[in-house]
Amino acid sequence: MYKSDRDFKLWDYRVSHGQLLLRSPMSPDHHTNVDVQFFGVELICLPTFMHGIRLRLSNDDERDSDARRHAHEYVGKVFSCDDNGDALVIAAGCRVLENTMDIIESSLFSIHDSEDRPLGTLLARSEK
Repeated sequence: MYKSDRDFKLWDYRVSHGQLLLRSPMSPDHHTNVDVQFFGVELICLPTFMHGIRLRLSNDDERDSDARRHAHEYVGKVFSCDDNGDALVIAAGCRVLENTMDIIESSLFSIHDSEDRPLGTLLARSEK
């Protein structure tokens, strides 16, 4: 679905909407943020910092971790975020955006957001 060698951090979580944001922030080497947004989040099994990300939908044959063994208890999809399957999120869906938002801005939905607020360029998304 999406792969990057950039550093990603657990950036934001909105309890009210079940949304999670992983961000690779702008830096002298990168002039844009890369935001990985999850929605309908049911389970988070991630480190707070990841060097590189490999985002993909996991299949049923990959039930080797404790979280994966219990994935059948959830209705969402299992998204693996690394090569070995230790970092995962169970959520309804996911999308990856590139943007130039300020470090204190979040691309996650808020009831205070304007409908025309640009969130960035879509790089990838899970199937509906």
